[in-house]
Amino acid sequence: MAQASESFAKMVDGYPKTQAAEAMAGLILMRADAAVEAKKYDKLVADMAAPWMKAEFLDVSEGTLRTFAEETIPAQLLAAAAEVGKRDKKAARKLLEHAAALVKPVELRAKVTSALWGLTSSGEWLQIPFDDSIKIAQGTMENGRINGEDPTREANTARMTMITVTTIPLAEISGIKGRVTLGTSESAGLRWLENSNAQSGISLLVTLAPRRAVHTQFFEKKSPENLATLPLGDKSEYELSIEVSDGKVRSAVDGKNVYNGAVLKKPCDGIWLVVNDGKAALLSLHLRKK
Repeated sequence: MAQASESFAKMVDGYPKTQAAEAMAGLILMRADAAVEAKKYDKLVADMAAPWMKAEFLDVSEGTLRTFAEETIPAQLLAAAAEVGKRDKKAARKLLEHAAALVKPVELRAKVTSALWGLTSSGEWLQIPFDDSIKIAQGTMENGRINGEDPTREANTARMTMITVTTIPLAEISGIKGRVTLGTSESAGLRWLENSNAQSGISLLVTLAPRRAVHTQFFEKKSPENLATLPLGDKSEYELSIEVSDGKVRSAVDGKNVYNGAVLKKPCDGIWLVVNDGKAALLSLHLRKK
């Protein structure tokens, strides 16, 4: 297939090349059908992501191959996972991971994410895809990242970007983890809300000057309190995590503890990206299951 794809790339645009693309698409469909029949899903996903896979193959014949790769196969994998999961959760999760690697339609992707969460065990993390199943307020989502901006330069102010994962109930979450880049901001990070109306909860920020992590507790009826700090090296991005369980909270940056201590036994009521003075972005998001 790789050699045929290389030969195709050298062809001059025109009808012969279109015919060649249709022939390649048909061959790939036959290989995919055979892989599905033999339940060789690893090979199937590898084929769809292979360097020799060209956009022209996916889009010829009214996008038959693209529809098959991005909708039909993931739907089949989702159905297979539901059946396999009754006796082998590990195998079912593998099928769903294959589906997640291919699926494009938002509604179907949401079903795959929800099914993956259902198979996620207590204490395990699940990466959340940045797609239309995530709702953003006071920010934007584009190019695989969630962007936040605080346009003011006033002291002690920040702009919150509210993140809602529609496929997973907040009450089932015991942790949030994400890669954050400071961009042009003075500080940026994550906040775990205990009460979104009162804006109370736990904040973990990375500040620019000095370069450090700051763990802050926000209360309902008194001023926030910085509980711990951790000096950090100069990097373009940091992985921040907040874990809450059994009345205790642990925060960390790049795996290094910032704070361990007691916390109110309240479920998560919201997830925010917090940005102060400038622009910053969340590059990934993982949720930990209770």
